[in-house]
Amino acid sequence: PVGRLGPALALGLLALFLAGGVLRGPGPGAKDGPVHAHWAAALPLGLAAGEMLQATGFCGVSAARGIFQRRWAMPAAAAALVLGYGVVVLAAGRATPGFAGQPMAHGDHLASFLGMALVGLTGAFAGGCPVRQVVMAGEGNGDALVTAAGIAAGGALSHTMGLVSTPDGATDAGRNAAAAGILLVLVYAWSVARGSASAPASP
Repeated sequence: PVGRLGPALALGLLALFLAGGVLRGPGPGAKDGPVHAHWAAALPLGLAAGEMLQATGFCGVSAARGIFQRRWAMPAAAAALVLGYGVVVLAAGRATPGFAGQPMAHGDHLASFLGMALVGLTGAFAGGCPVRQVVMAGEGNGDALVTAAGIAAGGALSHTMGLVSTPDGATDAGRNAAAAGILLVLVYAWSVARGSASAPASP
C-alpha cells in the first residue's frame, strides 16, 4: 500500500489540474509568472523522461560520487544530459552565452554555491538527488515519497517566506536559510558519524 501512494498522489494532482484549473499556473507565453509547457506536451515528455531515468538509475549525486570513485558510467551520463540540453537550446535559438541574461538567474555566485551545496549534501544523505527521489517515489519507495513531498513543501514555503532569489539577486533571508541548512546538515552528519563510531561491534 505504501508503494502505491506515490503514483496515486501524482494521478490525483493531475486530475485536479485537468478538472478545474486548481493547480494551473501561467501558461505558455504568459508574462505574469513562471510559465509551463502545455500539459499535452509536458505529460508524455515527462513520462518518457521518467522511464529513461528509472531504467538507467540516473542520479546527480551518484554522478558526482563516481568521479571520486573513478566509475565513469554515471558521470558520462550526466555529461550526455548536459550536452543534450545544450543541443536543444541551441536548436531552439534560445542560447545565451555567459552568466548574464540567463532566464530567472542572478549574478550572486556565492548564494548559488551555497544553495547547490545544500542540495548536494542533503541529496547525499537522502540517498539520491531530487530527480532520483521523485523517480524512486514513483517506484514505490516510501522514504523517497516523503523526501519528494518535502521538496515540494519546501519550495512552496520558500516562495511564501520570501527566501527565493529573483533575476535582481539573492535575498538576505535566502542566503541565511541556505547557510543555516548547511550547518544543520553538517551537525546531523557529525552526530551520525559519532553515533556509528561509539556503537558496539556486532558479534
